[in-house]
Amino acid sequence: MDDMTQLRPYRGVAAPQRLAERRRRFLQAGLDLLGETYDELTVRAICRRSGIATRHFYEAFTDKDEFVAAVFDSVIGEIATTTQAAVAAVPGPEQNRAGITNLVRTIADDARIGKLLFDPQLSNAVLVRKRAELGGFFAVLAGQHAQTVLNQQDS
Repeated sequence: MDDMTQLRPYRGVAAPQRLAERRRRFLQAGLDLLGETYDELTVRAICRRSGIATRHFYEAFTDKDEFVAAVFDSVIGEIATTTQAAVAAVPGPEQNRAGITNLVRTIADDARIGKLLFDPQLSNAVLVRKRAELGGFFAVLAGQHAQTVLNQQDS
Protein backbone atom coordinates (compact mmCIF):
# COMPACT_ATOMS: atom_id res chain seq x y z
CA MET A 1 0.00 0.00 0.00
CA ASP A 2 1.47 3.37 -0.97
CA ASP A 3 1.17 6.65 0.92
CA MET A 4 -1.58 7.95 -1.37
CA THR A 5 -3.80 4.97 -0.62
CA GLN A 6 -3.41 5.55 3.10
CA LEU A 7 -4.30 9.24 2.85
CA ARG A 8 -7.56 9.07 0.94
CA PRO A 9 -10.93 9.00 2.70
CA TYR A 10 -12.41 5.60 3.47
CA ARG A 11 -16.16 5.35 4.03
CA GLY A 12 -16.25 9.12 4.31
CA VAL A 13 -13.63 9.29 7.08
CA ALA A 14 -10.36 11.08 6.38
CA ALA A 15 -7.10 9.25 7.10
CA PRO A 16 -6.03 11.43 10.07
CA GLN A 17 -9.35 10.79 11.82
CA ARG A 18 -9.11 7.04 11.16
CA LEU A 19 -5.57 6.95 12.54
CA ALA A 20 -6.57 8.96 15.63
CA GLU A 21 -9.57 6.69 16.27
CA ARG A 22 -7.45 3.55 15.91
CA ARG A 23 -4.86 4.96 18.29
CA ARG A 24 -7.58 5.84 20.82
CA ARG A 25 -8.98 2.30 20.58
CA PHE A 26 -5.52 0.75 20.92
CA LEU A 27 -4.75 2.87 24.00
CA GLN A 28 -8.10 1.98 25.57
CA ALA A 29 -7.44 -1.71 24.90
CA GLY A 30 -3.99 -1.33 26.46
CA LEU A 31 -5.42 0.22 29.60
CA ASP A 32 -8.00 -2.57 29.76
CA LEU A 33 -5.40 -5.30 29.37
CA LEU A 34 -2.74 -3.77 31.62
CA GLY A 35 -5.27 -2.77 34.23
CA GLU A 36 -7.22 -6.02 34.36
CA THR A 37 -4.77 -8.88 34.12
CA TYR A 38 -1.22 -9.91 34.91
CA ASP A 39 -1.02 -12.01 31.76
CA GLU A 40 1.74 -11.38 29.25
CA LEU A 41 0.70 -8.55 26.96
CA THR A 42 0.70 -9.62 23.31
CA VAL A 43 0.05 -7.72 20.11
CA ARG A 44 -2.58 -10.32 19.26
CA ALA A 45 -4.42 -9.65 22.55
CA ILE A 46 -4.20 -5.88 22.04
CA CYS A 47 -5.62 -6.17 18.54
CA ARG A 48 -8.34 -8.58 19.63
CA ARG A 49 -9.40 -6.27 22.49
CA SER A 50 -9.35 -3.17 20.26
CA GLY A 51 -11.06 -4.89 17.33
CA ILE A 52 -8.35 -3.63 14.98
CA ALA A 53 -6.17 -5.65 12.61
CA THR A 54 -2.55 -6.34 13.54
CA ARG A 55 -1.18 -4.42 10.57
CA HIS A 56 -2.71 -1.25 11.98
CA PHE A 57 -0.94 -1.84 15.28
CA TYR A 58 2.41 -1.64 13.54
CA GLU A 59 1.32 1.50 11.68
CA ALA A 60 0.75 3.17 15.05
CA PHE A 61 3.52 1.66 17.22
CA THR A 62 6.93 0.20 16.45
CA ASP A 63 6.62 -2.46 19.14
CA LYS A 64 4.95 -3.40 22.43
CA ASP A 65 7.36 -1.28 24.48
CA GLU A 66 6.41 1.87 22.59
CA PHE A 67 2.76 0.87 22.98
CA VAL A 68 3.00 0.35 26.76
CA ALA A 69 4.77 3.72 27.11
CA ALA A 70 2.01 5.36 25.06
CA VAL A 71 -0.71 3.84 27.27
CA PHE A 72 1.07 5.05 30.40
CA ASP A 73 1.71 8.51 28.94
CA SER A 74 -1.91 8.88 27.83
CA VAL A 75 -3.13 8.10 31.36
CA ILE A 76 -0.65 10.55 32.88
CA GLY A 77 -1.58 13.18 30.31
CA GLU A 78 -5.26 12.84 31.19
CA ILE A 79 -4.51 13.05 34.91
CA ALA A 80 -2.38 16.14 34.37
CA THR A 81 -5.08 17.82 32.28
CA THR A 82 -7.91 17.13 34.70
CA THR A 83 -5.80 18.03 37.73
CA GLN A 84 -4.68 21.33 36.24
CA ALA A 85 -8.32 22.13 35.37
CA ALA A 86 -9.46 21.24 38.89
CA VAL A 87 -6.77 23.44 40.40
CA ALA A 88 -7.53 26.36 38.08
CA ALA A 89 -11.24 26.19 38.91
CA VAL A 90 -10.88 27.08 42.60
CA PRO A 91 -9.37 29.95 44.60
CA GLY A 92 -5.71 29.73 45.63
CA PRO A 93 -6.18 28.40 49.17
CA GLU A 94 -8.28 25.49 47.86
CA GLN A 95 -6.01 24.49 44.97
CA ASN A 96 -3.86 21.90 46.76
CA ARG A 97 -6.93 20.09 48.00
CA ALA A 98 -8.57 20.26 44.55
CA GLY A 99 -5.50 18.81 42.85
CA ILE A 100 -5.09 15.96 45.31
CA THR A 101 -8.83 15.26 45.30
CA ASN A 102 -8.83 15.01 41.53
CA LEU A 103 -5.90 12.59 41.57
CA VAL A 104 -7.46 10.38 44.24
CA ARG A 105 -10.88 10.48 42.56
CA THR A 106 -9.41 9.56 39.17
CA ILE A 107 -7.68 6.51 40.63
CA ALA A 108 -10.69 5.54 42.77
CA ASP A 109 -13.08 5.85 39.82
CA ASP A 110 -10.99 3.61 37.57
CA ALA A 111 -9.11 0.78 39.25
CA ARG A 112 -7.22 0.13 36.00
CA ILE A 113 -5.44 3.45 36.43
CA GLY A 114 -4.37 2.69 39.98
CA LYS A 115 -3.11 -0.71 38.92
CA LEU A 116 -1.21 0.75 35.95
CA LEU A 117 0.43 3.42 38.09
CA PHE A 118 1.10 1.61 41.35
CA ASP A 119 0.58 -2.18 41.33
CA PRO A 120 3.97 -3.88 41.85
CA GLN A 121 2.64 -7.17 40.42
CA LEU A 122 2.34 -5.43 37.06
CA SER A 123 6.07 -5.54 36.42
CA ASN A 124 6.44 -4.80 32.71
CA ALA A 125 9.93 -3.27 32.31
CA VAL A 126 8.57 -0.19 30.49
CA LEU A 127 6.02 0.39 33.27
CA VAL A 128 8.70 0.08 35.93
CA ARG A 129 10.79 2.72 34.14
CA LYS A 130 7.81 5.02 33.52
CA ARG A 131 6.76 4.75 37.17
CA ALA A 132 10.26 5.74 38.26
CA GLU A 133 10.02 8.81 36.02
CA LEU A 134 6.61 9.65 37.49
CA GLY A 135 8.05 11.22 40.64
CA GLY A 136 9.80 13.82 38.52
CA PHE A 137 6.61 14.52 36.61
CA PHE A 138 4.65 15.19 39.79
CA ALA A 139 7.50 17.37 41.07
CA VAL A 140 7.25 19.48 37.90
CA LEU A 141 3.48 19.83 38.33
CA ALA A 142 3.93 20.80 41.98
CA GLY A 143 6.60 23.32 40.99
CA GLN A 144 4.31 24.86 38.38
CA HIS A 145 1.56 25.11 40.96
CA ALA A 146 3.90 26.70 43.52
CA GLN A 147 5.05 29.25 40.93
CA THR A 148 1.43 30.11 40.10
CA VAL A 149 0.61 30.59 43.78
CA LEU A 150 3.67 32.79 44.30
CA ASN A 151 2.78 34.90 41.25
CA GLN A 152 -0.77 35.35 42.58
CA GLN A 153 0.57 36.49 45.95
CA ASP A 154 2.86 39.05 44.28
CA SER A 155 -0.03 40.53 42.30
